[in-house]
Amino acid sequence: MNRRIKTLKNRELLAGISFRRGPAQWQKALASCTGMEGLFSCAELPPSALEQDKLKTALSKAPWVDSWHLADSISASLSRSAAEQSPKIVAEFKAHFYHHMIRAVEAGASSLHLDLGLEMAEREPRLLESRIALLKSLAAALHGRGIVLCLPLRLPSNSPGASDFALRCLRAAGHPAVRLAVDFYPHELPRIRPVAELLRAVRFDAEIVRICYEPELGNHLTLPLLGPCLDYWSKNLCRGSVLFAPATSDQDRFHSEAASIASIFSEWRNSLPGKSSMERMEKNVEAGS
Repeated sequence: MNRRIKTLKNRELLAGISFRRGPAQWQKALASCTGMEGLFSCAELPPSALEQDKLKTALSKAPWVDSWHLADSISASLSRSAAEQSPKIVAEFKAHFYHHMIRAVEAGASSLHLDLGLEMAEREPRLLESRIALLKSLAAALHGRGIVLCLPLRLPSNSPGASDFALRCLRAAGHPAVRLAVDFYPHELPRIRPVAELLRAVRFDAEIVRICYEPELGNHLTLPLLGPCLDYWSKNLCRGSVLFAPATSDQDRFHSEAASIASIFSEWRNSLPGKSSMERMEKNVEAGS
């Protein structure tokens, strides 16, 4: 996308909001996210976004959304166990995935998310082999479709080698359109481990990075908490989108969190060295075009 190329040249984050764990009436929540223009440009939407009329109506009320990602098109309870089923059921699962993938492409999604439970099979070679084989088969269907398949990775992780294992799975898939969806929990960051050390391994392979937190449990985002992460991503995240992902089903709470997120992100961006001069340059270019 031209917008993405421009964003990367300016080293600005392609950022947005995830509605993956938001209110069930995500269209209402999306419409309530006003004043996002110039700050955010992407969103992650739930499976019901594949209903074209519903999607068109929702996006018409959110002019700031230039691109969107599809979350959990197939439930993890189904996808994590698919590889170990009978050949008939595996074939049905593949057909189910292809159907969702084609619908996502037709709806204009940039990526779709799928959890095959690879990390659960890390220490079981036969199980891992069957799941990687399924992943390879699904990855082959991505060729020429213009959509990315995202595999999950949680950071921080209880497994010290989680990032390396996830990257090995990407390599095994053998397709450049298979990338990572990183669930990043800033409130769980170990105090003794630098942010850069935690994120360095996945900076080239993350399609989306969700900043996950649970406001109903008392978690709140602040600039001191997010600053080091955003600083690192703005310099090193090669093509991925950063999506703020508050986990709350309450409409009013989600609206409040979205407004707070926008304020924090704006404050962070305005604190970047040379930001004001860059904005003036962009305005001059726009005025002359």
